[in-house]
Amino acid sequence: RMTIRRMNREITARREAERELQLSESRLREAMQGTDTGLWEWNPQSGEVYLDPVWFTMLGYQVNSLPHSFDTFASLIHPDDRASAIEINEVAASGKRERFEAEFRMRCNDGSYRWILSKGRLLESDAAGNPSRWIGIHSDLTERKEAQRESEQRFSRLVAQSPVSIQIHDLEGKLVLHNTAYARLYALNQQALAGLYEKYNVREDDQARQLGVTPFIERVYLGEDVIFPPYEYNGIDTLETLNVDDPVSRKCWVQTLGFPIKDENGSVTSVVFMSEDITERKQAEQEIADYQKRLKDL
Repeated sequence: RMTIRRMNREITARREAERELQLSESRLREAMQGTDTGLWEWNPQSGEVYLDPVWFTMLGYQVNSLPHSFDTFASLIHPDDRASAIEINEVAASGKRERFEAEFRMRCNDGSYRWILSKGRLLESDAAGNPSRWIGIHSDLTERKEAQRESEQRFSRLVAQSPVSIQIHDLEGKLVLHNTAYARLYALNQQALAGLYEKYNVREDDQARQLGVTPFIERVYLGEDVIFPPYEYNGIDTLETLNVDDPVSRKCWVQTLGFPIKDENGSVTSVVFMSEDITERKQAEQEIADYQKRLKDL
């Protein structure tokens, strides 16, 4: 009797869960009606695929003009993005994850490509725990990607044309971009610059640590805009520490502003250091100090 009761409870619970799932799916479809978001469903076990009308029209195809299949999806992905996109789907089919999110380009009916954001969620698995139903959406990211590219191009022009020294480092601390003013500030030739790109890490700079600059660098990596105290930096010492052949550089006083570059989620993706040569100002200050000392000693 206890076994029958338990089975009845399990059947009732399963039916309630199925009703909740159907209700959630119905709400999702209603919410997506009239939007530019395409819906897809996929059974990795049977290979069965469903692509809703918007999935086709957002790429310029007539509804149902292509087979509802994984091969259709894979064939439309840009060759440069195909391997990574298929790998994500293979991981999804294996059951190693319950959600995924990916960005890739897909070929439109006119031969052009549009950026697509694909989000997927595992809804059902079979008795053996193998995924049997994935559901997800495709959203068009093309306009956002184009705006981002234009912004990056404007930023690159700003960096290149700035009279102030600019250096950009990745999260590890490696140098990824510099402008002409940076090379001019430290009198760096092409060989020295190549050595810096290959070996230099701003987060592991021994000279910066000795000068007390490293804590300010780390504050930038934590997401702060930071004005560094003036410091005298010897480029030759750094190049020699990195074992760069025939190091060419100079020693100078600099005033540096550091600030992070963040993504749309507020996470730091890289950091920027803008430095101004204040050597002449420091020399003038020292001359004044020396002169005042001589007057005091009279």
